[in-house]
Amino acid sequence: MTIQVYERYRIALDGRLSILGLSASRATAFGEKVQSFDGDVMAVRYSSKDRSFLLSRGCAKYPGANRGWRDEFLVEESAGEEFSLSLLELTVYYHLTRRPVEPSDVIEIGRIAGNDAGYSHVYSSVPFFLPGSVNAIQMEGANFALQWLMPIFPREAAFIEANGSDKFETRLRSSQYDFFDARLDLDYLN
Repeated sequence: MTIQVYERYRIALDGRLSILGLSASRATAFGEKVQSFDGDVMAVRYSSKDRSFLLSRGCAKYPGANRGWRDEFLVEESAGEEFSLSLLELTVYYHLTRRPVEPSDVIEIGRIAGNDAGYSHVYSSVPFFLPGSVNAIQMEGANFALQWLMPIFPREAAFIEANGSDKFETRLRSSQYDFFDARLDLDYLN
């Protein structure tokens, strides 16, 4: 993939995110681990009137294990900017150096900055409730996927492992919670 195709993809992604009312406001550099791998990979804040997200920018330059997709990641900032940036950075570093993060993956996060809520894992999804035109872009023979990251608690990670991601998302959507809400009561899993 050429740099020109990637730049056209970025413009198309900006247009797709505007469908959700999101617009880019500022870029933030990742920490040393990601910077030492590729200094051009960064986080960009996208916001609407009531929500703010951080998007990885630059991951899509790297192919995804011959699966034909190139990925970017988006995390909502409801748990705070420090935590959201740490979670996004951890996922990007994992994706670039260990193995591609796939939809429905659950990755243990360990101890990361700002995790006051006690999340244990990050769940990667291409939510079925968002327009497919937002989540996937095909351009000049390259497929791009936007994966949404959700911090989850140990009980939610165990539920996904035992029952699968489709059942988890179905339960979540039928509960009082939105995909991006802080979930204080995990009874929706019962």
